Amino acid sequence: MHPLQTALAAVQRGELDLAQGLLDQLLLQSPMDYQAKQLSGIVQRRRGNLAAAAVLFQQSLAIHEGQPHVHNNLGITLAALFDVVQAEKSYRRAIALDAEFVDPLFNLGLLLIEAKRFAEAREHLEHAARLQPQNARVFEALSIVLRETDDRPGSIASARQAVSLAVKSFSAHYQLGQAHMGMGEFAAAASAYQNAVALNPKSDVAWIGLGHALRGKGQSAESKSAYQHAVDLNPGNADAHRLYNEMVWQTGDVPRYLQSFGVALKSRPNDHLLRLTYANELLNISQHEQASVELEHALRDAPRNAGALEAMARAKSLASDYESAEHFHALALAEAPENPLFFRSFAETLLKSRKHQKAHEITSQGLKRFPYEQGILALHTTSQRLIGDDNFARWADYLSIAKVMKIEPPPGYADVETFCSDLSVLLEGLHTTKAHPTDQTLRGGTQTFGALFQNQAPILQQFVVQLRKSITQFISEMPDDRTHPLFKRASRDFAFAGSWSVRLSTGGFHTNHFHPDGWISSAFYVNVPDAVSTLGNNDGWLKFGETSLELGDREVIHRVVQPKVGHLALFPSYFWHGTVPFESASPRITIAFDVIPK
Repeated sequence: MHPLQTALAAVQRGELDLAQGLLDQLLLQSPMDYQAKQLSGIVQRRRGNLAAAAVLFQQSLAIHEGQPHVHNNLGITLAALFDVVQAEKSYRRAIALDAEFVDPLFNLGLLLIEAKRFAEAREHLEHAARLQPQNARVFEALSIVLRETDDRPGSIASARQAVSLAVKSFSAHYQLGQAHMGMGEFAAAASAYQNAVALNPKSDVAWIGLGHALRGKGQSAESKSAYQHAVDLNPGNADAHRLYNEMVWQTGDVPRYLQSFGVALKSRPNDHLLRLTYANELLNISQHEQASVELEHALRDAPRNAGALEAMARAKSLASDYESAEHFHALALAEAPENPLFFRSFAETLLKSRKHQKAHEITSQGLKRFPYEQGILALHTTSQRLIGDDNFARWADYLSIAKVMKIEPPPGYADVETFCSDLSVLLEGLHTTKAHPTDQTLRGGTQTFGALFQNQAPILQQFVVQLRKSITQFISEMPDDRTHPLFKRASRDFAFAGSWSVRLSTGGFHTNHFHPDGWISSAFYVNVPDAVSTLGNNDGWLKFGETSLELGDREVIHRVVQPKVGHLALFPSYFWHGTVPFESASPRITIAFDVIPK
């Protein structure tokens, strides 16, 4: 047998030392043997010597460039070395040499998924699927890109194909669960995730997926249990802790809230990500003193961690230590100027400490980087008002930009009030938790889980049809003004970035806020208690202009809107808005959503 074949057989048996010895000897005799060099590269990669493997693949290609399989191997190695630019070039060269070589098509697809270049990934993966229709892994990856490019039925079909081709594949069942979640099909998602955890019961991500699906089904206790499984399997999974504790809170198990973090950190004292997540959860409930202790620990070992620096800034700001907060904000922004949230929180501290001009400068800098970031816009308009910038009246014209309109009832309904009565029955069944989410603005109420408009209930889809008419009208009435942060994005082709329902009980309200992920935001009134409908007071009314920063005599409510059943309020997502508390035995039920231009 030829020495190269002997070495290849040794590699296939896993006898890497024998293989390397044979290859070294062969290369001493024939230093230009490109096949020996590429096989030696494979040996080095299997040993974890990625840099050495890359060099050997490159040397093989320098001798004989026309080797698509070596270009593919080089791409895999460079991707593992995080050199994604050169990895992409290697995959593309392999494809150029052999357009029917599935491996580089698949690997390039995965690389493009990581880069969130989903449309490009779809093209290569669909090509791979045509070439190898029995390749389950290709259909798994294709399911991801179809989900991310809003072809959700296609995503489900691809995931089902992967499962049919590899019925014992954990990842295929997991992707099927993800695909069903993308459609809001919680029962089907739960079934797929249950199959996944049966195949791999130690997968924390599969248990998290199951937790999401059960939460969507309204099975709060079971959802909490699934998240608990994820925490137990991987105590370092910060996301699992966050989700588990959110369900602890929403199911009313308040004494156990956040306890899992403390337990895990005893055995993982140097886990900075877990500690930072814990600190952020503490800040969500205004426990700034305890959060500061956790952050001091994290910053001792990671003094330049941007997330920890920014969280410490917020902790200091909550404690009204604005000088220290400003110091930490500046450090965080210097470390991560690409993070829009850092501009926002810096501006909040500056506004609270009456440094209005500097807040205006920070938000102006932020808008140069992130011109459509709604939180920066909200804080910028506040700074405009406080420094007397004439643009405030144009950008934040609460009286004329925000519109309230009565939607048309769907066919078959005599009036919108009757329609809303039926719609409220559906929504009541979707509110299954006991408390508000800790990371949302409502107090004294509950919020539905997931994207509400993915629910295929006919009455809800009838509502969406009517809703689109009102949104289209709102957009069509925008003036042609390329200098205005709302109007310059005007497009009749739009999508929903989020949708949910809120059920406020007596004493409930929304804290003042903006919607960071939207363009146009909303409130549609499904059920309005008599106490809210009464003229003469503003209980339960929508208010515009007042911030969440507690600026005292610097706060201004520019407009209040009386909720009426069947009426829809539409306004820029950067408009500050909240609600006035109310007292009533009857709930105040709304549907809210964010719109973004396509």
